[in-house]
Amino acid sequence: MKTTLRIQLAFAFIAVLSASNVLAQPAQFHLIKKTVIGGEGGWDYLSVDHENRRLYVSHSTQVEVLNADTHEKIGVIPNLQGVHGVIAVPKSGRGITTNGRSNSVTIFDLKTLKPIVELPTGKNPDALLYDEFSKRVFIFNHSDVTATAIDIAAGKVVGTVDLGGTALEAGASDGNGTIFVNLEDDSKIVSFDAKTLTVKNTWNLSPGEEPTGLAIDLKTKRLFTVCHNEMMMILDSEKGNIVAQVPIKR
Repeated sequence: MKTTLRIQLAFAFIAVLSASNVLAQPAQFHLIKKTVIGGEGGWDYLSVDHENRRLYVSHSTQVEVLNADTHEKIGVIPNLQGVHGVIAVPKSGRGITTNGRSNSVTIFDLKTLKPIVELPTGKNPDALLYDEFSKRVFIFNHSDVTATAIDIAAGKVVGTVDLGGTALEAGASDGNGTIFVNLEDDSKIVSFDAKTLTVKNTWNLSPGEEPTGLAIDLKTKRLFTVCHNEMMMILDSEKGNIVAQVPIKR
């Protein structure tokens, strides 16, 4: 995913928060705090461990770990080749990163930040998510359009699902055993079963093109996918029909 397109994911989450009225006037935002981390190399996904109050920021060959409240630097997770995504799974005491250049993930200890095991994935693992229903982490391999399912507690790969198309992007879970993920170059969303790893549906996003960020509102059963052609498509997560489309700016 292009770094500038990460910003579009924010639009999806804003839309989720105002799902009852997607065309309502936008809220007013202001800058609270700015933190300069420094260092060389590019940046990608960030995530928050709410339970342990930590902020994880992917940074080229390492993950910067900050206190989520003070932004004080706690440490780093080093020696990661082209890190894209990182999430914490507090129940397991572990976190996991996607390493795009080495086609692998690194599972690490949340307390010490030390690596536990490195596991192989498909080509260019990028976005990832933890699904509470299946207790699995799903790795979305951008270049070979597969998803790798990982048992993070056991530290092992449990399966792979071929999702078809080209250029896999961000995913979302409905919390009941279905995982959704964007097919960027095909302008589609594909869903699969979190336990059996079988594809369930593939839905067209036209007129939306090149979808990247994806979010879901579990209450209203709506999927929000942001597209490269400055549109956000809103779908029924059960039927796959487009219920609304909203203009956005990159």
